[in-house]
Amino acid sequence: MENLENKNEPKLLYRLDKRNPLYVAFDLFIYLLICWIPIIFAIPNFVLGISIFSIILNIVCVYISLIILQILYSIIFFDYFEIYEDKMIYMDILGFKITLQAKQIDRFFSYGYCGVTEVVAVFKKRIFKILPTIILHSLTPKQESEIRNNLVYLSIKNFNTKDKKWKF
Repeated sequence: MENLENKNEPKLLYRLDKRNPLYVAFDLFIYLLICWIPIIFAIPNFVLGISIFSIILNIVCVYISLIILQILYSIIFFDYFEIYEDKMIYMDILGFKITLQAKQIDRFFSYGYCGVTEVVAVFKKRIFKILPTIILHSLTPKQESEIRNNLVYLSIKNFNTKDKKWKF
């Protein structure tokens, strides 16, 4: 006999709670090398003087630094990631939890780099979409494929249940 309390609970489609330690070490090594690049570009601009070009370059360097810090945070403090039928939950070791309903997801993308690890980034619907809401690094190709397939399922389900204001 089924538990009546769990009938209203959404079904868990996928849970990621473990990553390959070699992939995590590889990602940390690569991004710790990359994190010095914006600093190297920003230092000469402060020394040589301020111009429009140097201000724009410094803004770009700050943006790249923010992305790299977010990536390093997501690599180091990852705890688990769950996809349900109507939402996704990301939790880190420090207790920070992100819950996105299916209708809040704007877009997501996945890619592999260096031929080794895979990355999935999820963006929330908001005015400024310059930083992803959730970044999952150090994934195997199988984990990336399963996450991508479940996110596509979530997007299609959300697309089919949108309010039907538009009638043709």
